[in-house]
Amino acid sequence: MDVIDEEFIGHNANRIIENAHQRLVSELDSLVRLLKQDQTSLETYNKLLDETSARINAKNSTSVDLLRNAIQILTMATGDTMAHGERTAESFNQRSLEMEAVRRELDEYKRIANTDSLTRLANRRAFDEKLAGLFSYPTNLSRAALILIDVDYFKRINDSFGHPVGDKILATVAGVIRANAPREAFVARV
Repeated sequence: MDVIDEEFIGHNANRIIENAHQRLVSELDSLVRLLKQDQTSLETYNKLLDETSARINAKNSTSVDLLRNAIQILTMATGDTMAHGERTAESFNQRSLEMEAVRRELDEYKRIANTDSLTRLANRRAFDEKLAGLFSYPTNLSRAALILIDVDYFKRINDSFGHPVGDKILATVAGVIRANAPREAFVARV
């Protein structure tokens, strides 16, 4: 049963992770488009400011009507630019929330992929990751211990009473271990 679960989870995990990756890439592309739109809007606003400044500084353009017109154009452009900036900020916030949701979803998939479905203990993949982490920092090894537990005559239990009973016994033993293990302990079914 473990081999089937791990193959099923492993096969689906790749598909799930690929889908999440594609969603993240899509969200990042949307953010880049928003930034480019915002940049274009600011460039247009900057051109408008330059043109208005040039008109105001022109020697033959000193009429009051021209100045009023320039101020009116600048006021409208400023309002439009501020509104566009607010829409961009709202869109960034929305994209950020969506990316956070994808991150949480990926974290949950990783937790599921690293958990034995029967015992709810960490599985071999999680054990290997934890062990690699311990060996990455040799100072951690001085505070680490490995304890192995084996249920005696478990094959006889499965043979005599069937796998459903054996599964219940494994789940119960795992629950007892989980309930009595120190908070900082890493417990895995390998």
